[in-house]
Amino acid sequence: MKIKPATTFVFSLLLYKLIFAWGKVIDGGCMLSSTFCEPRWDHFHIGVDLRTPQGAGMAVYAPEDGYVVRVKVSPYGYGKQLYFKLVSGEVIMFAHLSGFAEQIEELVRKRQMNLKRYNVELWARKDELKFKKGEILAYTGETGAGTPHLHLECHNEEFGIAINPISNLNTSDHCPPVIKRVLFIPIGEKSFVRGAQAPLSVNANAYGKNYFSIKYPVSFIGSLALAIDCTDFTSSAIRNNLGIYSLSLLENDSIPIFSRTFDYLPDSLFYLTQYAWTGFEGNIYYNLFAMDLKAGILENNGNKRNLKIVCADYFGNRATLKLELIPGKNNQQKRNGVISKNNELGSLEANDSLLSLVNPTLSIIKVGDGYYLKIVSERELTSVPALIAQYTDSAGKGLKSDTIFAEARGNHSFFARFLPPRRSRRMALHIIFPLEAKSTIKKYSIETYFVDTRDRRIIKAFGGKFQARFLPGALSEPIWCFFLEESGSSKQPQYIMFPERLPLTRKIELGIRIPEGEKQTGIMIASSNGGKARFLGARIENGYVVGNTLFGGIFTCDLDTTAPLIKFPFVNNARVRNLNRLYCRISDEGSGFGGEYTPELYINGEWVPAEFDPEKNLLEYRLQNPLEPGKYEIRVVAIDRCSNRAEAKRTIIVEGQNTIPKKTTINRKNRGSK
Repeated sequence: MKIKPATTFVFSLLLYKLIFAWGKVIDGGCMLSSTFCEPRWDHFHIGVDLRTPQGAGMAVYAPEDGYVVRVKVSPYGYGKQLYFKLVSGEVIMFAHLSGFAEQIEELVRKRQMNLKRYNVELWARKDELKFKKGEILAYTGETGAGTPHLHLECHNEEFGIAINPISNLNTSDHCPPVIKRVLFIPIGEKSFVRGAQAPLSVNANAYGKNYFSIKYPVSFIGSLALAIDCTDFTSSAIRNNLGIYSLSLLENDSIPIFSRTFDYLPDSLFYLTQYAWTGFEGNIYYNLFAMDLKAGILENNGNKRNLKIVCADYFGNRATLKLELIPGKNNQQKRNGVISKNNELGSLEANDSLLSLVNPTLSIIKVGDGYYLKIVSERELTSVPALIAQYTDSAGKGLKSDTIFAEARGNHSFFARFLPPRRSRRMALHIIFPLEAKSTIKKYSIETYFVDTRDRRIIKAFGGKFQARFLPGALSEPIWCFFLEESGSSKQPQYIMFPERLPLTRKIELGIRIPEGEKQTGIMIASSNGGKARFLGARIENGYVVGNTLFGGIFTCDLDTTAPLIKFPFVNNARVRNLNRLYCRISDEGSGFGGEYTPELYINGEWVPAEFDPEKNLLEYRLQNPLEPGKYEIRVVAIDRCSNRAEAKRTIIVEGQNTIPKKTTINRKNRGSK
C-alpha cells in the first residue's frame, strides 16, 4: 500500500515494483472475485481471489520456473496451501487447494501417515521440488473456504512485504468504480461539521456513468478529514464487490492533497486496517487521510474549497466525485431544560422539559482522533438527550461532572464527542441517562485505562473479574480502553470492551475469572458481537478462562459440556459394493473445531487421512485402493475445543469385486500446459 499526501510522502519501499510477467496460472484467464488490500474488518486481504468456473479440480500452473518451498495442510483458514519460489525471488502462495501435483501429494500423505495426523507442514529443499513454467503445481478447491476459488498471494521475503500481483495476471476490468457516500470526520475537539461534532455520512449523487457529487455544500469549522465508501466491479455481468486500487483527493481539480495506491503492504501492517479505512455505522470507508502523518487533514481557512475525489481500478477505469466545503459555525446552543447535580455519584435531577430516552444502549467508538459516546434509543425521537459524565480517579475520589448534549445522527442514534482526561492513566467514568419516567435515570459505570504502545500491562477491571493483557508493540498508537460490566441473558455477566476496533498489530489476551466453586471443565471465553457467540479460547490459567482477540466488544464465559454429534450415512452391518469413499457428518453446537485438531477416522483400527470440511460438517476419506470383500469396522472420533469427546462406530460388509472409479475431475499427473 502506498500513501502520497500533499508532500508526496510514501511508505518505505515505494520504488519496489514487479517488472516481470507470469505465464498462465489457471485455464480460461483470471477472473477476479477479490482484490489486493480489499477491505476486511480485522485484516488486509493481502492477495487476490480468482474465480474457478469449473469448481474444484482446475489445474494450477507454475507461473514461472521455480521450486516449492513449503506445503501446509489444514481444514481451517487457508486450507491446503502451497508456497512456490520464483527464480526472480518472489514467493507465490496458493490457497484453498483441493490437492497437489503427484510428487507433492505423495510427500504429504507420507508425512500424515507417519504422524497419524491430518494437519501437516512440509519444508522442501531448493532442489527437491522443482517445476518449470506451465507445469501443474496443484488443483483448485475450497478447503478452509466457503466456495471454490483460488487465493493467490505474492511476497518478497527480503523486504517483508506483500505485493499486488494483478499486473502479472491475465485479467481485465471494463467497469468504473461506484461511489456510494462520503464520511466527514471532525478532527480535534473544537471542530464541527454542519454545526455538530459527530461524524457525518452523506450519500453521493450520480450524474453520469462515473461522475458523482455531494449535492449541497458541507460547512465546517476547525479541522476535517474525509473518507469514501466506494466499490469496483469487473463487468456488468459479474457484480462482485471489489476493492479499489487507488484513491486521490485534489483541490481545484489539480492541487494534490492526498493519494493512496494499493501496490504492496508491509507485513507489519497486516492487522492495522484503520490506516486504510474507517468503520462507521456498519459501512467501511476508505480514508483520504493519514492521522499518524497528519496528511490529508483539511483546515478551515475562511474560504470556500472545491474538492475532487478520484477512485480508480488497476486498469484505469475511474470514478470522480466533486464536493464543496464552506466555512461554518458552531450550532451547539444551550437547550431548554435544567440538569442539577451535586458531588454525590449518580445524583441527577431533570425537569419535564428535558428529553428522556427509552431503553437506551451505549457504546464508545473511535473515529479519526476522537472518541464518541454512541447512544441508541428504542423509540424514535425528534430532539436530542442530555447526559451527565462523572469522572473519578482510581480510588473513586475527585468527582468531576460534565453535562454532555448528544447530537442526532438519524432518528434513533445520537453521538457525543468525548475526551477522557489526558493526565490520568486510569479513571472511572459514569454516564447517566435521563429515562422515560421523569424521575428515573440509568447509569453506566465504566472503568477506563490508558495504554501506551510500549506498555507491558495486564489490566484487571472490576476487581479482577475481567483482565486484558497487552504486550509491548501490540498497539500501533496509544489508546483509551473502556470496560463495562453488564448482566447477560445467562447467569454469567457480560464484559464489554470499547472501542470495538482496536489499533492492534497482534492479538491481545483476555481473561474472565471463574467463580469460586465452579467447575473448570467445558468452560470457554466467547465473543458475542452481533448476537452470536464466537469461541475465543478455553485455556485455564490462574483461575481465569483465557482467549485471544483482535477486537473489543462483548465477552462472556460460556459452558460447553455437549459432545459433538456424529452421523453415518449407513446403518450398522450395511452391505456395500464398489465403495470409493467413506464419509459422515460431524457437527458441534458449542465451541466447535479448530486449531491443530481434526476429527479422525479409523478403518479396522488403522488411522487414515480423512479430510474434514468444517463448512459442510463433512468428514470424508477417498479410498486409494479398493477394499477386499469382508467385514470392516469404521470408527470416528471427534473432540471439540472444550475437550468434549464423541466416538461412533459402524460395521460395513464389503461384497463382491470392488473397484475405484476412475477420477474424472482431477488429473494429478504432472503435465505441461497446452
